[in-house]
Amino acid sequence: MDQMTPMLRQYLDMKSVHPDSILFFRLGDFYEMFFEDAERASKILGITLTSRGNHNGSKVPMCGVPYHSVRSYIFKLIEEGLKVAICEQVEDPSQAKGIVRREVVRVVTPGSIVDESGAEGAASLYMAAISGENGGYGLAFVDLSTGEFRVTEVDEWRELVDELGRIVPAELLVPEADNLAGNSDLSRYRVEILRKERYNKDEAEALLKEQLCVRSLDGFGCAGLKHGVAAAGAVVYYLKETQKVNPSHINDLVTYRLGDYMFLDESSVLNLELFETVRRRSQQGSLFKVLDRTITPMGGRLLKRWIAYPLVDPSRIRHRLAAVADFREDRIYREDIREELKGIYDLERLNGRVSLGRANARDLEALKLSVTRLPSVKERLAGSTSELLSDIGRRIDTLPDIAEIIEKAICDDPPVSLKEGGIIREGYNKELDELISISRDGKSWIAELAQTEKRRTGISNLKIGYNRVFGYYIEISKGNLHLVPSDYIR
Repeated sequence: MDQMTPMLRQYLDMKSVHPDSILFFRLGDFYEMFFEDAERASKILGITLTSRGNHNGSKVPMCGVPYHSVRSYIFKLIEEGLKVAICEQVEDPSQAKGIVRREVVRVVTPGSIVDESGAEGAASLYMAAISGENGGYGLAFVDLSTGEFRVTEVDEWRELVDELGRIVPAELLVPEADNLAGNSDLSRYRVEILRKERYNKDEAEALLKEQLCVRSLDGFGCAGLKHGVAAAGAVVYYLKETQKVNPSHINDLVTYRLGDYMFLDESSVLNLELFETVRRRSQQGSLFKVLDRTITPMGGRLLKRWIAYPLVDPSRIRHRLAAVADFREDRIYREDIREELKGIYDLERLNGRVSLGRANARDLEALKLSVTRLPSVKERLAGSTSELLSDIGRRIDTLPDIAEIIEKAICDDPPVSLKEGGIIREGYNKELDELISISRDGKSWIAELAQTEKRRTGISNLKIGYNRVFGYYIEISKGNLHLVPSDYIR
C-alpha cells in the first residue's frame, strides 16, 4: 500500500520544479534527499543510503547530510557537474498549520559557487553565455563572487572558441535549437541549455537596464551589440532564476573588443605556458606563478587578466609602465603600500556575499578591517607622480560609514554561526541589550521585577512564581486585591 507522507508529497512537488537538480530538502538539522537523488548522491558523497516510507509498493530511498557541514557536500556534487537546489523551511514550525512550508531558496550551479569553497584566491569562476550565428556572435561572462561582468562580440566562430579558451567558464549557457550544445568545440565545458526566447534582444535589454539601474545601455558601450546584449541578458536571467535574489553587486558592465588586446588563441596560451605548464599541467612554473607577487586575491585576479589580455595601445602601455616604474624606483614607497595591502581581505568577494545575503559576522569583521586600511592606501597613491596611480588614489572610496556601523554593531571576534549569538555589540541596541541581560541573568531579572512591582503597587508580599501550565505569573494574596493595578490580568 502507498504510505507516502505529506512531507514526501511536498518533496516531489519541489522536485518537479527542479527536475535537473539534486534537491537538498531541509528536515531539522539535516538536508535529506529521496528517490533517484538519494541513490545518485549517496554514491558520489560516500554516505549511507537508507529508506523512509513507501511509494508504489516500494520503500523510498533516502540519504542526508548535516546542515552545518553542507558546503563540502555541495561542492563535491558540483565537481561532478551537477546542480543542487537548496530547499529551506520558510515558516516557523511552531506556527505552521499542517506541514511546514518550504521553498527552494537558491540553486547552486558550477558557475555560481560563492560560499562552497569553490572560489578562492586569484582564481575567477566565470559563468558565460553565447549567442548569435554565422556572421556574428555575442559572448558575456560574469563572476558572481566578485561582480565582474563583461561582454564582447566577434565575427568568426573560431574567435569565439578561442575567447572561451581564455576565460575557461565553469558553466556555459547556450540557446536551444541552435545546435550549439552538441558542438565538439564546446565539449570541454559544462553546458546549460536555455530556451531560445531567453535570448530575445528586447527582453535582454530590459533585464540589463533593470540590473544596472539605467535607462540606456549606451553608456556601457553596448550600442549596436545585438548578440552581446542578448548573451548578457541571458546571464542576468539565469542568475536571478538560480539565486532567487537580485545580485545587486553586479552593477557595472564592461564592454571590450578583442582588437584592443593582443590576440592569443587557445594554443598560444597553452604553449606559452601563461597559466599552466605544458608537460605537467601545473600552475607551478607558469608565467603567472613566476610573476605573481601580489598581496591580495584581487591583485592576483587582475594580474591574470593582464597576462591573458596584453595591451596593444601604446598610450595605455606607457601609462602602465610609468606606474610600474614608480614602484620599482622607490622601494620605501613600494613596501609601505604592500604593508597596507597585507591587511586587506578579498573585498570583491566580501561585497558579493553581503549583496547575496550570505555573509556572516566574520565576513563583516574582515570587511571592517579592510576598509580601515583604505585611507592610508588612498593617501599614498594620490601622491604618486604616476598619472595612473594618482587617478586610482583619487577614485578610491574609503567607505568610512561602513567601517563605523560595523565597529558599532559587531563585537570583536564574533562567532561564525548566527545561531551561536554574541554577534551584536552590547550598547548598540537598547532593546536587544535587555533581552541579552534577561537570557544571561534571568533569575536576577525576575527578582528585580518583583521588587519593582512591590514598590509600584504597594503590595509587600507580592511574589513571582512559575509553573509549566501558565509559565511565569504574579501571586497576590486576597487581602491585597484592592491594590491590584488595572494592567494586571487575572
